[in-house]
Amino acid sequence: MSSHKDRAGRLRQHIPFFVIAGIMLLTGAIGIISNTVVSRYNERLYFRNILPMEAIRHIGDRMKRYRLKVYQQVASIEFNEHVAAELSFLQKEIDDALTDSEVFYLVGQETGKFDQLKSHWKHLKTSYASVLEMSENYAKEEALEELTGENQRRSDALNLVLSELISLKMQGFERARSFSQRVQLWSLFVTMMTLLLGIGASLNIVLRYNRQIQGHIANLESQVAERTASLNAACKDLEEKKNQLEVLVTIDPLTGICNRRNFDELFAREWARACRKGGSLVVMMIDVDYFKSYNDNYGHAAGDQVLKRVAKTLQVQMKRPGDSICRYGGEEFIALLSDLDLNGAIQVAEKLRRAVEDLNITHQYSKISGQLSISVGVAVASLPMEEPISPRTLIQLADKMLYEAKENGRNQVKWTVKEDRKKAI
Repeated sequence: MSSHKDRAGRLRQHIPFFVIAGIMLLTGAIGIISNTVVSRYNERLYFRNILPMEAIRHIGDRMKRYRLKVYQQVASIEFNEHVAAELSFLQKEIDDALTDSEVFYLVGQETGKFDQLKSHWKHLKTSYASVLEMSENYAKEEALEELTGENQRRSDALNLVLSELISLKMQGFERARSFSQRVQLWSLFVTMMTLLLGIGASLNIVLRYNRQIQGHIANLESQVAERTASLNAACKDLEEKKNQLEVLVTIDPLTGICNRRNFDELFAREWARACRKGGSLVVMMIDVDYFKSYNDNYGHAAGDQVLKRVAKTLQVQMKRPGDSICRYGGEEFIALLSDLDLNGAIQVAEKLRRAVEDLNITHQYSKISGQLSISVGVAVASLPMEEPISPRTLIQLADKMLYEAKENGRNQVKWTVKEDRKKAI
């Protein structure tokens, strides 16, 4: 179900882009259709106006050639008119010759020159035949002249019709070209308006989508700010709890002083510092004498109170900032001191023993006195050493000295130095 919702959400986010793409495609389609319509109209205009005009222009050229031929024929007819005038003159001579021939015939009969007259007559007959032929040609030429005049009139009328038709076609072509230009302008106007509308719609969608995004961003920023504030508060609370936990981890819950874990960290740090820079370390193991008897006879609550008072007393005796006292386990405590020689360590151990003794806590079940006391084992090491020892070795030496203090009667201090003899007070 969540996948379908996520898919629907993604689709809704992409709707503005789909709308913009659709508007741009619609604009391009309108531009292509308008250009196609204009080109088709221009082709139709060409076939309806340009081709007929070219055909009319071709006919006009043919008529001009035909009119030129007619002019040539008219020129030949004018030449034949000159010949006709000569023929009329020749016919007149022939008529005169015929008149003379009659006279010559009569005279020839009288004079006996008939053969000469006969030849002359044949010549006249031939001339007359040629005159008749020329007369027929002249008649044909007159008919041709009439035909030429008719053709001239028809040619003039055809030229007038052609000129009027060409004028009308030119006017139609001008109108068609003007209409085509207007159609192209309207197509360009429609394309630009569609494009502007598409851009405006796209900008509107983008702006609206941007406002929605800004609103979502502001909402997300407020949510992030709220969650950041809550997270900071949680981190602060966590840091406080972490510090408390660290304190609880390093503090003994009963006595309120450092526990064994804290001692291990401090001891490792101080050991490394002494080995690096040089110096001495003192470890004191402290044990409450006959505490099990006290605890068994006075009760665990009284035993806990005794441990608290002893721990507080020991902590008060740690005067220097680097000195520390920790609960090591049960009724055992351990002290760590740095940069202190053997005499100084013995003095501090005696102060601790006397301070607990001065508490005057009644302990009737103690085998050495009627008051609560402690035993102390001291181990001193100067670092670095030619034959180095481990930190655990120094603790073991202090514990060994504590064991000797207990074996020698308790309520006393035992000490040792690396490779030195043990001394007691």
